[in-house]
Amino acid sequence: MPTVLSEGGFEVVIYTTDRMPPHVHVWRGGCEVAIHLGDADTRPKVDGPHRLKRQELRAALELVARHQAYLLRVWEMYHG
Repeated sequence: MPTVLSEGGFEVVIYTTDRMPPHVHVWRGGCEVAIHLGDADTRPKVDGPHRLKRQELRAALELVARHQAYLLRVWEMYHG
């Protein structure tokens, strides 16, 4: 489970055994949220339950959106 991005107290991880659709796991303070990466026409969105505070969740989504193209490239590198 490589950490592919670390910023603002968040750790963004891609599990090499995960399946489609492309997504990342964002960790902060022991809490995790899965975020679908979307594509060039679709913004990232939350996938499933999480325990992040609303402000942390918004920041996590913004982080993933800012780095969406990079994260999609890394996902492709691991999952072909």
